[in-house]
Amino acid sequence: MLKNVGKVFKYEFKHASKTLVPMYTILLIMGLLIGVFLSPFSSLSSSILDNEAQFNSNGLYYEYNGNESMYQQQVETQLANTFAKTVAFLIISILFAMYTAAVFIVTIVVVSSRFKTSMLGDEAYLNLVLPVSMGEHIWGRFLSSFVWIILCFITNAVSSVLCLIRSKINLWLPQYLELIEENSPADFSITTSFTLSFVISILFCSSIILLVYFVNSLGNLSPKNKTIIKFSSTILFFFVTIYLPSWIRSFILLFTDEISGTIHQISTISSLSILCILYMTVTHIIFNKKLNLE
Repeated sequence: MLKNVGKVFKYEFKHASKTLVPMYTILLIMGLLIGVFLSPFSSLSSSILDNEAQFNSNGLYYEYNGNESMYQQQVETQLANTFAKTVAFLIISILFAMYTAAVFIVTIVVVSSRFKTSMLGDEAYLNLVLPVSMGEHIWGRFLSSFVWIILCFITNAVSSVLCLIRSKINLWLPQYLELIEENSPADFSITTSFTLSFVISILFCSSIILLVYFVNSLGNLSPKNKTIIKFSSTILFFFVTIYLPSWIRSFILLFTDEISGTIHQISTISSLSILCILYMTVTHIIFNKKLNLE
């Protein structure tokens, strides 16, 4: 079974890579270029951090080799250069954010189109005569799609970090983590928070993929009304995804008087798990019992 799943995974991963690898590469290059050439306040912050700063009754002033006026001129020049860099940075950042969103959308579109083409389109006539079970077909494609969405999130995160490559991230990141821990609820340690958030991210990615499979399989039941079924089912389960965690929390309130931060995340994990199981089960049943190739 694993061998066939691996073959399906390799086939689908290779096809999707032709579109997604170039887009991910461009995103990383954009993040690096922004970080190296356009990161605002990089040179100014470096000078300030590398020189001695002192407070007096009049406020903050800096010394530069014992010559305060020389340092003041340097700061003014750097501020002028920084302003121009900041404007350019804001414009490029907007384009970067738009491209980042486009990369995520294209990833979902590629995942959806690959499933539709290989399981319901022309390729399905060849794929479904292979000595591979329906479950192996679905799981192989699911794992390929899952890896691509995880790679999409990783690429987005890495490119965002690259944008801050000259912004002394090693200095403010520990303070930021301390601030999160200090303002977290008593039952909500930073380790627990990151662990549960990681699980939620995995389930969220899985739910996106399986919703795509679920919607396409439902549309397969009625080719004449396929678009209406796919659109309406997407909207319906979008709202179910939003409200199901609150329904689960309401159920938990029947047995306890207090909802903690951890319970909030556990209810989200439970709702996403229920939806993933539902999507996978219905998709498998439809493709096993009511397959109707286009």
